[in-house]
Amino acid sequence: MLVNETRLKNLSLLTLSNDEAQLIQVLDTADLSHVFELAVCHGLVYLVHNNLKRHLPSVNSNLSLSDFLQKLAGVYRQAEIVTQFVDASAISVLQALHKKGIDVVVLKGFSLAYQLYTTPTERPKTDIDILIHGPDQAKLQTIFEDLGFHNPRGWQPKAIINQFSMKKQLSKGLNVYFDVHLKISNDKRIEQIMTYQELVTCTNTKTIDGVLLIGRPLALIHAVLHLLHHRAQGDLVKLIWHYDIYLLINTFSSVESAQLLILANQKKLNKILLYCISLTQEYFDSEQIRALIIKLAAANLDEHYDYLLMNENGFKSGWGQIKATKGIHKKISFIRETLFPPAAEIHIKYGTNSKQPLAYLYLKRICGGWLKAFKRP
Repeated sequence: MLVNETRLKNLSLLTLSNDEAQLIQVLDTADLSHVFELAVCHGLVYLVHNNLKRHLPSVNSNLSLSDFLQKLAGVYRQAEIVTQFVDASAISVLQALHKKGIDVVVLKGFSLAYQLYTTPTERPKTDIDILIHGPDQAKLQTIFEDLGFHNPRGWQPKAIINQFSMKKQLSKGLNVYFDVHLKISNDKRIEQIMTYQELVTCTNTKTIDGVLLIGRPLALIHAVLHLLHHRAQGDLVKLIWHYDIYLLINTFSSVESAQLLILANQKKLNKILLYCISLTQEYFDSEQIRALIIKLAAANLDEHYDYLLMNENGFKSGWGQIKATKGIHKKISFIRETLFPPAAEIHIKYGTNSKQPLAYLYLKRICGGWLKAFKRP
């Protein structure tokens, strides 16, 4: 087993195990500075701290361990304060949209934080992802701007991705970010796998007044697609994403479990759900996960989305997106926007004060992208 994988599995034990002897063994053999860094990187600061405080009664007698827990607590307390301010602002925006007759579906970390965790500050998140109805876009942007938000990118892609961002500064170093999605994914091969109409009719409207949180069976499908997409791209896969999947499955009602299996069959997702949930089981196991794996393994394992189970380097991924883009004009727009975005994108990458000619910076960006694409394993 790779050293990094061993560390990740030890971190998952520190997150979930209630066996005092097992926890002590992991801590005694681990470099606590590395454990701290991993806990921060993988979004598990609160969960590790809380689990160790609960199951290690003699923690204060161990100076290094006590210091380790204090560092975790310090990071969490700071994040908790920031999250409370950001969430309050985000909820007021979502409620304002709802009052204006614009229903958006809240996705990913923000939604899961309020549906799965004891308190939403336990689940770290960097932005608020929402899915909107396409015809509402212009009105929604106007409302955001009236509330003090702006597009930090300086332009809005139309061909390469199905989203744009809105940002508002609350104070120095404290910002609220919304990622506004026009479709469920930027991957053109799965962008229609869950539509706005499907999602908006299956939302949780009871947790936060005037806010529509993605329904839990669909949330699991989205969590799996999100995780596997990042994994296929060679990106960091955070353990908190696996923990989200673990919590969803463990808290499903019998009705929700049945709904998930129906959706998986309808959308030909049994195989990738089985694959991803089996990965989750390696870190966070439970009877509910084992039972779901058995049911998925007995279903029809369609191979339609097998590309999500493989490593796609930059070139393969880009070529897959081009092939999935319908229509020659849209393909040309995708290539043009990828290679020659507006100058605002170049300024984001190289700064507005670069002394190099703009044409040279475009060429540098293109060459650098090609080198990364071909070098990526």
